[in-house]
Amino acid sequence: MIIWGATGPVFRYSDTWQLIINTGTTIVTFLMVSLIQGAQNRGGAAIQAKLDELIRSGRAK
Repeated sequence: MIIWGATGPVFRYSDTWQLIINTGTTIVTFLMVSLIQGAQNRGGAAIQAKLDELIRSGRAK
């Protein structure tokens, strides 16, 4: 946000500046969503493995 606000006046809010800012924010958003989704998937897999182990240990008795 700071970079976006600081560079606007320098480039006089031109069409090229807007395109670069839009493209940059889109890429950052995509990467952040991918990162968050990957972390959630790993967390879900860990929980599933723990639940599977609990089920297996309960059946052994």
